[in-house]
Amino acid sequence: QPAKSWDRLAHSPKPELGSDS
Repeated sequence: QPAKSWDRLAHSPKPELGSDS
């Protein structure tokens, strides 16, 4: 589920970059 990934990205300083991971 992408929602889970977004949750982690939300905590990341740069969610945009995290999205790549």
